[in-house]
Amino acid sequence: MEDLKVKKYLALLLALVMVFALAACGSTAEAPAPAPEAPAAEPETPAEPAEADPMEELIAAAKERELPYQIEVIPGQSGTNAWAIQVSREGVATALLSVPLKYMHTPVETLDLRDAQSAVDIL
Repeated sequence: MEDLKVKKYLALLLALVMVFALAACGSTAEAPAPAPEAPAAEPETPAEPAEADPMEELIAAAKERELPYQIEVIPGQSGTNAWAIQVSREGVATALLSVPLKYMHTPVETLDLRDAQSAVDIL
């Protein structure tokens, strides 16, 4: 019985922590919402140039749809599967499309849905 009581208090404590964490991420009515950042297209140069450059294709798709974009160069490993693809065998032309977000891999990971939709539209 005592074990159940401890679990209830622990669940309540965790729920309160989540509420305060979400409240800390919220914006006030006084401050205007910031403009969305553009998804960053990140080139990863292959060992030898390929016929079709995926980076140029992403940029062309963004321009064609009049979507904002940023180019970010990542020298070396990007922390994604793109690096493993790029350096396999003789090298594979690779471009990484990322979406700006905050607090990655946490329960309060936050992103602007307009950024996510822009990334979908580019693809």
